[in-house]
Amino acid sequence: MANREMNGLGGRLRIEVRTRDGRLMDARRVDNLITAVGKNLLAHFFSGRTEGRPELYIAVGGGSTKEDESDSALQTPLDEAPASVTNIAVKEEEGSQRAIATVSATFKADASVGEQALSEAGILIKLPTEVDLGDVSSKEVLYNRVVFPVVTRTGTLELSFTWEVLF
Repeated sequence: MANREMNGLGGRLRIEVRTRDGRLMDARRVDNLITAVGKNLLAHFFSGRTEGRPELYIAVGGGSTKEDESDSALQTPLDEAPASVTNIAVKEEEGSQRAIATVSATFKADASVGEQALSEAGILIKLPTEVDLGDVSSKEVLYNRVVFPVVTRTGTLELSFTWEVLF
């Protein structure tokens, strides 16, 4: 019998809401959906059909429509923050080896930010040049999207988004 990979791409998001002095107010974990354009972009990276180094951002919004593979943007984008890959590791998960990249971004407490009801997020990949992904030709690609119960952002709270991107 031939070997067959059973795990696909995936991701888990951890959201932490903290006061300015660092006190944890709320923490959540939610699984996400990888978009079709996100998968297509990975295939382009793998085949060398992209140029330059991409920049990662975590985008947040107020949309509530369930995630769909055809999503190419957040439903109601509100803000984005530069993200960094803080760790890459291979771990045993569900009986097989998975590569996990940790992508993190923090939305700092900012008195100029009014109250926002956040209920969706995704990793936004910004490319130095436009790439043709079939139905979409863009310099920005929404790799994944997740909808979650509302997290209220105010100017006195810091929000951390930490994604485990699973390969």
